[in-house]
Amino acid sequence: MADLVRQVTVEQGYDPADFAVFAYGGAGPLHAFSYGAELGCPQVVVPMTASVHSAFGIGSSDLTMVEELSKPMQTPPGTTDHSAALPPDELDATFRELAGRARRNLVAAGADEDSVSVATFVEIRFRAQIHVLTVPIGAEPVTAGQVNAMVERFVDIYEGRFGKGAAFLDGGVEITTFRVVATSPVPHVEVDAGSHGSSTAPPATRQVFSQGAWRDAAVYRIEQLREGLGIDGLAIVELRDTTVVIGPDQSAVVDGLGNIVIEKR
Repeated sequence: MADLVRQVTVEQGYDPADFAVFAYGGAGPLHAFSYGAELGCPQVVVPMTASVHSAFGIGSSDLTMVEELSKPMQTPPGTTDHSAALPPDELDATFRELAGRARRNLVAAGADEDSVSVATFVEIRFRAQIHVLTVPIGAEPVTAGQVNAMVERFVDIYEGRFGKGAAFLDGGVEITTFRVVATSPVPHVEVDAGSHGSSTAPPATRQVFSQGAWRDAAVYRIEQLREGLGIDGLAIVELRDTTVVIGPDQSAVVDGLGNIVIEKR
């Protein structure tokens, strides 16, 4: 699990120690205390919506429509004025066509036309390479300055991922795909932490196998969770639809929304 996280962080130029792990899904909170610590992440957050977090997310997300067009456009090797080889008018016309389609589809899906905002992107790479990166374009209409700035951003992103000096502008660049993302906001969801936390009974204890030996672990039920409750590991929190493990060198606190935040002690 830690290796999979490294693939989307370290291998793309990010340090896991700069991020918190959000552990959700039916089994995610069972394992995150371990691989989160291995990655050096300062926090593991188990949301109160853990087992249905994906469904909650899609149900409360803004309405979004994405339109794409595969339309390769290249600059010759040695190009310095990229807007000469990538005509701004042609880029602008392509984005306008995609934006119009995305807006119409979003309105047809029930969005208020006045609420729709549009963001534009290109997928771009160095010629004869396979590493395609997504680069934002910015406000319309597309100008010569934006085209040259797009290539500069591409170089910055590329070198951030593959190392300083890895870019090879002398070989030219290639736009492979145009993308427009149209969004219409929905009302923000009001989250209620619920009525749990009425029990003041002390946690139960049972033995669990941890770090190569059988150890006593405190066992909490959802009825015992309340805002501000501190839990020292080794501990297990049994929720209605998932189980949370807090490691022996970790502690956790329940926040105002019922989320369990785990940190190194």
